[in-house]
Amino acid sequence: PNVVLHAHSVLTAIMGHGHAGGRYAVDYNTNAENFDYPSNAAACFDLLADILERLYHQFRFLCSQCENGRESGGWADCWYGRYVAGSDWQCNEKQCANQICDQTKNQTRDQIHEQMGDQHPKCGVKSPLQSYLEDGLQGFLPHQFKKPGCKLDCTVSNHRGLPCKTPMGFCDISELASHTKTGADLRKILRDFCGEKSHLRSLCACIICLMQKPPLTLGDMFAFYYNYIYGWTTQDREHREGAFNKAVSAAHFENKYDELKVHNLFSPSHSAVWQGHSSGSLGSFVCTSRESVVCGPYLYPINSEIRNIYAAKYADKYLSWIVYQTETFYDLLKKLYDECNSNCGPKGSNCLTTCCVKDCPRHRKPPTPKEHHTDCKSIVQCRKALPTLSKYGFVFLQQAKLNGKDGLEKKRTCQNFCTAFKEVFNKESILVELIRKIDDFIFTIRQPFIWLNVALWSLSLFYLICVMVGRLDVLHIRSHLRIPSSHKITAQSLLAAAQVGRLAKISYLQP
Repeated sequence: PNVVLHAHSVLTAIMGHGHAGGRYAVDYNTNAENFDYPSNAAACFDLLADILERLYHQFRFLCSQCENGRESGGWADCWYGRYVAGSDWQCNEKQCANQICDQTKNQTRDQIHEQMGDQHPKCGVKSPLQSYLEDGLQGFLPHQFKKPGCKLDCTVSNHRGLPCKTPMGFCDISELASHTKTGADLRKILRDFCGEKSHLRSLCACIICLMQKPPLTLGDMFAFYYNYIYGWTTQDREHREGAFNKAVSAAHFENKYDELKVHNLFSPSHSAVWQGHSSGSLGSFVCTSRESVVCGPYLYPINSEIRNIYAAKYADKYLSWIVYQTETFYDLLKKLYDECNSNCGPKGSNCLTTCCVKDCPRHRKPPTPKEHHTDCKSIVQCRKALPTLSKYGFVFLQQAKLNGKDGLEKKRTCQNFCTAFKEVFNKESILVELIRKIDDFIFTIRQPFIWLNVALWSLSLFYLICVMVGRLDVLHIRSHLRIPSSHKITAQSLLAAAQVGRLAKISYLQP
């Protein structure tokens, strides 16, 4: 019921309370759209679980964008609602012009020296926030779906490992909305609806835990590894390290096995200032330290907060996910890296040639300062970075820090991100080593069955060799062979005295 109450608040925050040419807020409670609800309880629950996760994913992304202002690539200053038009995803002062003009001065005097005042734009306001709500924002376009049943079926092909983007559905907001507000106003409502302490987040997290739903997208896999490893030896240890080790021992016939060290994926320590975390650790993407010039707070899975509840009872399922999905996780990470590198990394690309100014300290030979120049273009300002990350289920962990708001030593460019990302795929990286250990673990479990199979096949081969080479009467093995020639012997020849005496001497024909 708490989720339902906040859902009404979100609708009124976006569309307003209605007007004569639109829809009044009271209609949100009367099923004016004639939604079809399954009569079967199981089908209804499956549909509810699917819709809740889709709602959380879309609104959590929207909330994260409204948390930041224009200078950090956010939409807090962008307008939406009645009479607002769409635009590109990056907000600026020309698209989202000042709507609150200062009219306190004397307006009767003529302006001198042809000086223009702070006026409303004549061409109207264009906003990326409005485009996102209208499902028309380039780089963030939603997927199309078939007629919903117990589950929405996406019509987009070949998007394995990528989240389905559900349409927001406010295509007529510029005409049907009854108010015009900013992303900062919407942010207050979204925090209550899908924030860290919201009822929607808690409900989604509990459903995912109880249903034991495996992570299928790259963002969900990243969230699973990070949240399951977080607090590995401290908080909730009995649901993480303790339960995981018991599951490993149970799979290994109750024998202790210490080689599967999954907790090293997010190593917290730095190996060097210029290399970041040791051996290509995934901790390089969630690091907030000032000690390195490579790692940073780059990645944050959109569904991270609904994949942070784990129970010791399901430790065997978590072990199964790690064993059978880690290689898929590697492949999807490589796919994301290749796409980011093709957009921003290769020499000659727009980002690599323009992200740093000519006087950037990073271009100097050692000793080199750790920070970028003030005018260097951060990864937050890149036009392709956020759309690409969102496609795989990520947002920036700390946009303001990446943009240099908390100090130039934390400012990061696309080139810094690609450099840190490349280390994950080295032959000696922690992720590659974990994949090797998983292969060894699988072989160790299957080894008794493998050798038993070899022994049985060897015994069968030995038997066939003996049949082909040795005499059956010597081996005292009763023959079960039935060849056609044995049926061609006439009855008279078998009754002959000489033949009867000869047959009587064959031991394996005797009863």
